[in-house]
Amino acid sequence: MQPEPDGAPPDTICLEREQAHHVSRVLRMTIGDPLELLDGRGFCYLSRIVEIRKDRVILQYEAQRLS
Repeated sequence: MQPEPDGAPPDTICLEREQAHHVSRVLRMTIGDPLELLDGRGFCYLSRIVEIRKDRVILQYEAQRLS
C-alpha cells in the first residue's frame, strides 16, 4: 500500500491474491473485522474489511498512527 501523493492514504485498500487468501482463508477474517497494515516506514493504517472476493479483499481506511 502506498500513500497518495499528498501523503494521505487512499480511502480504500485492495489486498490481492496471496494477501487476500491469507486474510480470508488462513486468518478467517470476515466483513467488518478490523485490520492493521504496516507500510515499512513506521506508520500503521487502521482499516476495516468491507468486501471479500475470491481473489481480493477490500478494506476501508479508518485512521493512521505511528507504529
